[in-house]
Amino acid sequence: EHNFNAAEVNAMITASLQGSGVSAPGVGGWSTRGDVHTASVTFSQDADYTFDIEYTDLAGNAAADYTEDRFTVDKTAPEIEFFDIEDKSANKGVVAPGVRYSDVNYTEAGVNITIEGAKDEHSVTALSGDRSSIPNGESIKMADFAHTEENDDVYTMKAVIRDKAGNETEETVLFSVNRFGSTYEFAPETKEFLDKFYTNDPQDIIVTERNVDTLVFNGISYGRDGRQTELKEGEDYTVKASGSEVSWKQYI
Repeated sequence: EHNFNAAEVNAMITASLQGSGVSAPGVGGWSTRGDVHTASVTFSQDADYTFDIEYTDLAGNAAADYTEDRFTVDKTAPEIEFFDIEDKSANKGVVAPGVRYSDVNYTEAGVNITIEGAKDEHSVTALSGDRSSIPNGESIKMADFAHTEENDDVYTMKAVIRDKAGNETEETVLFSVNRFGSTYEFAPETKEFLDKFYTNDPQDIIVTERNVDTLVFNGISYGRDGRQTELKEGEDYTVKASGSEVSWKQYI
């Protein structure tokens, strides 16, 4: 506009968040370069905005109608909360974890929740359970893990939630299901030795103990001629431990 008057610019800006009005920004100062006049509006806060503008020059000519803009600024990441399960916990009773997630601009397409066990047969699968709506999101509650030995394992539940604006949150919870305790296995050479029953050439006994969880106590004893004797670690036997928090633990 050649005959520009900033006072005649009428910018109409509204802002609301979850249906309630919030403070809207204003048009900044104008700069002029020839007949081109520029001002900035900074939309810095989370809100749903509308923007419209009208102008009439000094001669009374109205600018062409501007199509109202509608858009959302969302810089807040989704919230995720696991419930009915503790991170890095060992569980032997009812194990029925849940997860809830929410965001003002939540979309079901942005939800990816999986559970994976350390065993090969417990590969990554989508989380299943009872789903219910919560404000701006959803909640999923798993059924109790079946009380079968094959379900004993170390599990990782992972939730990745992305909202409509592309903000993403990722959370994980690690826990074990351990209702059947340790399993034991003799080394092949030990099993062959024990199968003979009698010997005149004693040898070391090698046994492997596996458990979902880290052992807080282990011990070895033997009976001889009706007497029970506790062995001392480091003197009568050694233990080689392996495994991590996301795997089964093994003791040889």
